[in-house]
Amino acid sequence: MKKPLTVIIIAIFLSAFVVAQTAPLVLHTSIQNLEEMKDDPYFYNSLGNYLLNKGNFEKALKAYKIALLLSPSDEQILNNIGVYYWMIGNEEEAKNYFSQASEKNLEYENARSNLAYLYNKDGNYADAKSELRFLVEKNSNNPSYNYDLAINIAMDYRYNKEGDLKEAIKYFEKANELSQGYEKAKENIDVLKNVLSIENEN
Repeated sequence: MKKPLTVIIIAIFLSAFVVAQTAPLVLHTSIQNLEEMKDDPYFYNSLGNYLLNKGNFEKALKAYKIALLLSPSDEQILNNIGVYYWMIGNEEEAKNYFSQASEKNLEYENARSNLAYLYNKDGNYADAKSELRFLVEKNSNNPSYNYDLAINIAMDYRYNKEGDLKEAIKYFEKANELSQGYEKAKENIDVLKNVLSIENEN
């Protein structure tokens, strides 16, 4: 008689949304300095970040839109508008802006990480894995990227029977090696090894 396949318990996805920071916003500045900054997209981007952190979403978007008018191809501004849309609950528009940001700069990690988070949240593990594989290749010593890739490989296997649990274990082990104390990585490794063991018996 075949043993039942144990449920894969996967711990939390680690990546959180990243707002791209520019030079710090100086609030106590002279009128002359403000006049000089009126054509600086990074001033408005920084102002948008400040307003977003204060919860003033409408004014934050206005500041970001001015920044984008001044610099339409800037991936940081596009990413930050994506974060704004995520914070107000419009995840489709957030994905749109994160995608635009990553298209403007293929190496831009913040937008790819944010996209991976939303794809994971939607259960779109294939696209989440694609973004995270890029991030791991670019920055193989980032424990969160390795951990999150392992999560998505395991979840894709669990729900879609796609992928390789041995590969998930490899990335969990890498995350644990890079950052000791990833207790959830160790737990997930044990669970996945148990699943593989049961599958081999069957």
